[in-house]
Amino acid sequence: IYRALDFSIEDIKNLLKTNEEDLHRALSEQKAMLVERQQSISLMISSIEATMNNLQAQKNLEILFQDIPKDKVDRWDKITRARHGEEKINESVQVFAKLSEPEARELHEETLEITKAFAETIGQPIESKEVQELTDKHYKSLTHMLSLMVEDFTGINFDKYVQIANSVDMSEIKELCEHYGEGYAEHARAAMIYYAEQNLT
Repeated sequence: IYRALDFSIEDIKNLLKTNEEDLHRALSEQKAMLVERQQSISLMISSIEATMNNLQAQKNLEILFQDIPKDKVDRWDKITRARHGEEKINESVQVFAKLSEPEARELHEETLEITKAFAETIGQPIESKEVQELTDKHYKSLTHMLSLMVEDFTGINFDKYVQIANSVDMSEIKELCEHYGEGYAEHARAAMIYYAEQNLT
C-alpha cells in the first residue's frame, strides 16, 4: 500500500516503526506532495492537449485552403492578426481542431465546388434562380461547418449572415473572394444579403 502511495523503500522502513500520530503526519505530507504533483501533471496534460489541438487546427486549415497559394494565405493571416490581435485569432483558430481530417476534406471539396460554380455566375442578376440556389448551398454548407465546430450552435440568423456578407469590406476577405474571379466579393455580398432578406427575416 505504501509503495502504491509512492513512498520510498527507506520511508516505508521508518513508517513500520512509527506510532499512529507520526504515521498520520507522514500520510498528510505524502498526500500534499501527491496533490501538488497531480496539479503539475494536469497542467502538463492541458499543455499537451492545447498543442495537439493547435496542430489539428493548423492541419485542417491547410486542407481548407489547399487550393490557394501559401504566400497569399500567410499574408492574409498576418493582416487578420494585426487587425484583431493574436489572442483572439488563436482562439478562433482552435475551433477548427474540432473537425476530423475526413470532415475537413469533405468541407473543402463541398466549399470549392460551390465557390467555383458561384464564380461562373458573376455578372448575373443576384435574384436569379441559379445565383440564389448557389447562395442557398453556401448558407447550408456554412451552417453545416459551424455545427461541427461550435458547441450549442443555433444556426445563422439574418444579422449574422449579413455580417458575414459584409466581411468583404476587410481587405484580406475581399482578396480571398477575388482569388476566384474579379467582382466575386461584391457579387457574393449582394447575393447573400438578398438571400437573407428573402429567407432569414
